[in-house]
Amino acid sequence: MNYLKNTKQALNLASEKLAKADVFGAITIMHAALEQIVAHLQKVDLNDHSKPDVMITFEEDCEGDEE
Repeated sequence: MNYLKNTKQALNLASEKLAKADVFGAITIMHAALEQIVAHLQKVDLNDHSKPDVMITFEEDCEGDEE
């Protein structure tokens, strides 16, 4: 998992939300991005977390899924 690339994508999405005056959406995305940064710095594997409370799904994660 490329934490830096995914975090940058999340922050870009948050910027888009802010441009559309969706402050709650932007804050939610920024919170998730910060959670990902902290987990990365703590060397936590977010792909194998026992009790995930925040889940970020990117397009490349959904490739091959029919849903």
